[in-house]
Order: sequence, then C-alpha cells, then structure tokens
Amino acid sequence: MLKKLINLTSIFLLFVMTSSLQAQRNRDVDVYYEKSRSKKGEYQFYCENKTNLRHTITVKMDLSNMRITGGNPWKGDIKPGKNRLFSIKPINENSTFNFSYSYTYKIGCKRPKPNKDIKYNLPVAEGVSVSTLPVSYVGDQFGHDAPEGFYSIGFKMEKGDTIIAMRRGVVMDINSNAIKSNSSDLTFIKNSNYILVQHKDCTVGSYRDLAGEILVEKGETIIPGQPIALVGENDFVSGAHFKFSVYYNKSNVKKKNGKETKDEFPYTYTSPIFVTEEGEVILEGNKTYKSRWNEKTMNKELSKGEKKQWKKLAVKD
Repeated sequence: MLKKLINLTSIFLLFVMTSSLQAQRNRDVDVYYEKSRSKKGEYQFYCENKTNLRHTITVKMDLSNMRITGGNPWKGDIKPGKNRLFSIKPINENSTFNFSYSYTYKIGCKRPKPNKDIKYNLPVAEGVSVSTLPVSYVGDQFGHDAPEGFYSIGFKMEKGDTIIAMRRGVVMDINSNAIKSNSSDLTFIKNSNYILVQHKDCTVGSYRDLAGEILVEKGETIIPGQPIALVGENDFVSGAHFKFSVYYNKSNVKKKNGKETKDEFPYTYTSPIFVTEEGEVILEGNKTYKSRWNEKTMNKELSKGEKKQWKKLAVKD
C-alpha cells in the first residue's frame, strides 16, 4: 500500500512539474535567478524575452531579511533575448533570509522617446503617386476629447493595390477577422482589420481599415518597401483606402485638482514626417504626393542584410 502511495505521489509530482514546465515554455518572457558565486546570499535576476518585441516588465518581490537594488516592485524595459534585471542580498547574513517573486509584462516601453530624426516612406512603390484623405477623431462627433496629439492620415488606393511598409519594425499584432459592414454610406467603423508594428523607438505604426489580404505574420520583422497587405473592397463613402497613425505609450495616471486619476487614453500620438518628391513633410488630407524612398532612415535602422534586401525590393503597383 505504501509503495502504491509513493508511486502515485511520484506520478502526481511529475504531472505538476511537467505542467509547470509546459506553462513556462508558453510564456513570452521568463524570469529566473542565479546565485552569486562570490557573495554569500546574493542572487542576480534575469529574464529571457523570447519574442522580437520590446516589453515592459514588473517584478514584485516578497523579501524576508533581504534588500533589492532598484526598488520593489522592480519595473523596467526589456529587449529581445537575455536581460539583466536586478539583484537581491541579505540585510543580515547571520540570520535566516528567504524570498519569493511574481511578475507581469506587456508589450511596449516604460517611457518611449520617439526618434524625430526618422522619416517615413509612402506606402507605395518609389515614383508612384498616392492621394490622401483627412482623418478626424471619431469621438469628436459625440463630444469626446481626442487623445493627446491625435494625428491620422488616410491613403486612397484601388482594389488590388499593394500596401508597403513605411518603416522598419516588428509586427506586434494583426486582425483579419473584422466583419464587413453592409452600410452604403459608412464613414467609420469601430472594429477593423489592422496591422500594428512596433518600431525601434517603441512607437507603434497602425495600419487600419484593411479590407484585403494581410501578407505578414505576428512577430515578423518587416522593412520599408516590403509588401504587407493588399487593398480590398470596403463600403466607405470615400472609396477604398486605409488609415495610418503612429502612437506610443504614456502613463495612464494624471493629476487633476491634486488627485490622481486614470487617463482615458494611456497613449499619445505623433505626426510622422514623410519623404516625398515634394519634400519632407507632414502629410495633409486631400492632396497627392509622389513617393521617394528614404535612404537616410534605411542607414539608421536596417542591418547590412536588410539594406541589401531593401535595395532589391521592387514593388509592383
């Protein structure tokens, strides 16, 4: 009977360990620690970011007779791959000490700093002209204030046209399951197909209202000039088009009358500058611009291999 109990216990423990390891493998970010070989009781914490995206991580420590470097909970930005976080050590080495921890993470950076030197390409092949559409904040129609710095621009295109990436980045999310509206006078929709791209400076490029085929996958690194979607049919009164905007995270806590309140919009927009034959400009609605590919940004953000790939790209309209 005792032998059976031991065997059952072993099987149960094996199941728990296997389940725990499987859950750990499924995480995008794993936190772990290593014991110092030279300093008694000191532990160095690391994390492994298994994605191509930058994240913000928060690690909460439960410490007994121990101190942490950098504050508790510890918060910081992590890049893809291995990241060194913080260390903990005993307050009194001659007394008992122990610790436990938990953590959360999300895509983005703690304090993004948009790179104002970066210029964007138009979403069409070099030498091709594209017309723009003005985009206003939908909430204005219902008396709601727009997010800080709101800016978005529409690109009018034809069914079957190729939409190309305007800047290097990593695809952080896509949606291709939005239900098409039957309205004949549609001016906006709440849900739409989109591609969200995280840039090197932690801004996010949002390609929205995509009605055609999406050509990229989540987690994929894309470069300027690379085809990312095809233009499809939609029911907008302005015809087939898609919208583009760039935004970044900010603190969602603000002070009002001396009290802290949550901001309705935990992000702010920026107005990207595009390289065109007409010059380097912030695009305006109801105008036509001719594409000129941007080698300055290419030299700042692309690797050697990506530069070679960029030069070979030939997108057919």
